[in-house]
Amino acid sequence: MSRHFKIHHFDSIDSTQFEARKNIYGPGDIILSDIQTGGYGRRGREWQSPPGNLYCTLVEAFPDFSHLSWLGYAVGLALYEAVQPLLKQG
Repeated sequence: MSRHFKIHHFDSIDSTQFEARKNIYGPGDIILSDIQTGGYGRRGREWQSPPGNLYCTLVEAFPDFSHLSWLGYAVGLALYEAVQPLLKQG
């Protein structure tokens, strides 16, 4: 099965998660921004989002939430494998 993703890029946005919750996006849509002006972390703490980092949210539909326990590990591993070849060895 082929999977298609659609990237919605913003120069600046309050929060990629706030944008994703507007219900105008569907599964596979990625909200990406160069800067977030209203990002937040755990427990509502302000999230610093200066230019030069990755700020994105993937919109996905999960019909069965029982499989989500491994999702954080899988995403972390995928990011590591994607970025590791680009890092300087030192």
